[in-house]
Amino acid sequence: VIIAMFATGQHERLKQVFLRMGCLSMWAALFFSAPLMMLNTELFRLYAGEKYEVAGWVMLLLLAYFPTAYANVMLWPVASAKGQLRPMAYGTVMENSINLGLTVYLVWGCGMGAVGAALASCLCVYAMHVVYWWPLAMRMINLTLKDVLVQTVLPGMAPFVAAICAMGIIDAITEALLWQKLLIVVAVGTVVYASVIAMLLNEG
Repeated sequence: VIIAMFATGQHERLKQVFLRMGCLSMWAALFFSAPLMMLNTELFRLYAGEKYEVAGWVMLLLLAYFPTAYANVMLWPVASAKGQLRPMAYGTVMENSINLGLTVYLVWGCGMGAVGAALASCLCVYAMHVVYWWPLAMRMINLTLKDVLVQTVLPGMAPFVAAICAMGIIDAITEALLWQKLLIVVAVGTVVYASVIAMLLNEG
């Protein structure tokens, strides 16, 4: 489909598909990651004990780069359709090299262990998207920063932010057994997330 749109000169439609798919990908990815990020340490404390609580922070860091990565999910298909794979290869090599170097420094140099490895990945993904992947996408599809923010990032993040806020409030005011509290928090977050998406779809 992407190749057909490019071949037939449907550049405006390609732009809208890129922005829309980025938003939808964020909705799908953040729907599952929101409760995991909110309850990261509680989940591991409940199922594995306090000894493995640090695994919750590792999970949080690995999920934290979902917004920027999934917002730009259509870049590879578009690059393939336009035959611009060389800058994609350069970016991939650069990102992996930086990630490896930062991981070595944080894990062995700073002694941060698994948290350091996860932090390296998170920082690297965000940095590369800000300085390389998003500018590349904007040039490739003739997007503006306003297009990306208004049509992808802000609507893509809205359900996530609303759900995190709602879950945080419920988590703070609910007094119950840990597993009961987790169920209540997740249920509230799911309802809020779905409600915000429904509102955005109705407005669109």
